[in-house]
Amino acid sequence: MSHAPKKKKTEANLIAQAAEALAFLARFAARPTQVGALFPSSRELAEAMLEGIELKSGDIVIEFGPGTGAFTEAVLERLPEGAKYLGIERDPHFHGHLEDRFPGIDFHHGSAEELPDLLSHRGWEKPRLILSGLPFASMPLEIQELILTATRDTLHEDGEFRTFTYPVCWYLSGSMRFRKVALNHFGEHRKSKTIHKNIPPAKVLSYSKPAKK
Repeated sequence: MSHAPKKKKTEANLIAQAAEALAFLARFAARPTQVGALFPSSRELAEAMLEGIELKSGDIVIEFGPGTGAFTEAVLERLPEGAKYLGIERDPHFHGHLEDRFPGIDFHHGSAEELPDLLSHRGWEKPRLILSGLPFASMPLEIQELILTATRDTLHEDGEFRTFTYPVCWYLSGSMRFRKVALNHFGEHRKSKTIHKNIPPAKVLSYSKPAKK
């Protein structure tokens, strides 16, 4: 029995992944404070970002900074009929890439702090899951505050906000500042085990709204 089609598909996937990695590296070189990573996130990190999340019809998923679509692909594979997705990408190159890669999917070219207006414009309810690939640690404090305020105010009461960090940067001032600011906006939080099959290794940070008193 021939395995040629499977082999060709695997080779095509590897070529596509290499092309995306080169494109990502080029965008990092051009805009290091906006891209914030040398390589696209791995499939393993994408899986960890969605671990334990069971999406249902009617759920809304928001993604900040989809980049080349590593998390987007995993989300769309799990998105049930009747659920909605919106990706918010500031980089024009990545925004165009996302529209080409995922035709018919809703991507907004703009900034994450616009989220309340974007939801209102679409007539959408509060999202149950907000994922972020944004480089929070390299952002000015005021931008962090704007995005986290928009995230907290729009997140469903039972929802989660998830982002990730690199353990190698855990004690750097930018990373420590972001975690402190995030805790000022959210209640419960937790971190995942280290995902070693990512360059560099990463941890997922999950936040939820404070319980109502």
